[in-house]
Amino acid sequence: MTIAGVLHDSTYALARREYQAGQLAWEGMCLSDIADRLGCSAKAVRQHLDNMDMIPDRGPYAQCGTAAGYSMHRRQHTLVCRACNDAANQQKRKRRTA
Repeated sequence: MTIAGVLHDSTYALARREYQAGQLAWEGMCLSDIADRLGCSAKAVRQHLDNMDMIPDRGPYAQCGTAAGYSMHRRQHTLVCRACNDAANQQKRKRRTA
């Protein structure tokens, strides 16, 4: 089995187990923390998530390269950059009040 296959199985097994326990595996975790839990490199995690389009590359949740960490988006069930998500939410609030 390839590293992607192992990572895929491990990622979903961990996420499913923690979701069933009432907590999301990725909430507020940076990629290196996720990698430590899975026992692989952060580069492998990022590459795998990019391949699965779990980290969007455009739109309000774009990758910005900050170390703010990633959180699970409630409705989309994807990992989103916390800094980009916060910035997008601030823009939405400004539009509502204007």
